Amino acid sequence: MYFKMDITVRTDKLLTQWGYKVVSPSDYNISWSNTVIIENDEIKQLLARMAQGDSESEERLRRIAKEIEERITDFLLSNFVSPYFEASTHEDGIGLIVTRTWKRLAKYTNDIAITLPATRGFVTVPIPYVEIRSHRDDAGNMQYHMTTKDSYTISIVVREDIRWLYDYLVEMVKIEENVQNLAELATVNTSYTPEIECNCSCAY
Repeated sequence: MYFKMDITVRTDKLLTQWGYKVVSPSDYNISWSNTVIIENDEIKQLLARMAQGDSESEERLRRIAKEIEERITDFLLSNFVSPYFEASTHEDGIGLIVTRTWKRLAKYTNDIAITLPATRGFVTVPIPYVEIRSHRDDAGNMQYHMTTKDSYTISIVVREDIRWLYDYLVEMVKIEENVQNLAELATVNTSYTPEIECNCSCAY
């Protein structure tokens, strides 16, 4: 038997707390699913200049996108992944090791998530991404937008042991003290299932 907990973080609420304007693609009559558009005055000005062929604006936009990716990554790892490993091992500093390991692995994979082994299960953490996408408006002009996923879900799976949950929820109380309006940002869903499929490929 396996116990599974999914923690889903709403990207729009998170980015709004950081001072960005977050827009649904439908506001621009765009049918991009599971996506939000990130805006502020600088981003909109840079996108307009990039559309006119300004390479410096495009480089600046790429840096902003990378900064947002790293900030989302740090939020997920420091607030939900590291506390889990701290709670499950009762060793100070293990969360920092996990964070550094995850970031190193993320440089070498094309996957959308990384699965980390734990003592009695595993944790799957999505890799945040921010990109510049384009579409043609009704007049046929190319429009550019900075986008990311509308949410990111961390999945924690533990085999035949629910005791870690208490320790983890104690850590969640600490998270609530540090993260403004955590209940608006994150939702937690749990399930208990006889089998969790492993998406691993093994060669013999």
